Amino acid sequence: MTNLGYDETQRAVKLFNDWALILTFAGRQMQAESVYRHAIDAGQAGSKESILPPVLLYNYAGVLRDLGRFHEAREYSERASVKRG
Repeated sequence: MTNLGYDETQRAVKLFNDWALILTFAGRQMQAESVYRHAIDAGQAGSKESILPPVLLYNYAGVLRDLGRFHEAREYSERASVKRG
C-alpha cells in the first residue's frame, strides 16, 4: 500500500477490510485476522480510530469469534456498536 501512496488512509483501510473479508469467506480466518490487523493499524496511525469504520471492527470481531477468541471478539463488537451509535 505504501508504494501506491495509500498507507494510513481510508482507502488502505477499505482495501485491507475487503481483502480480509474475502479471506474470511474463503475459510482462511487466520490470514483474515492478520489482514484485519493491518487495516486497524492503518486506520489508527496518526489518529485515534477516527477513520476506522464500524463495519471493519464488526468484521474483525467475527473472525476473532471464529478463532475462539471470544473475549476479544466481544470487545471489538462493542466498539463497533459504540462507533455506529
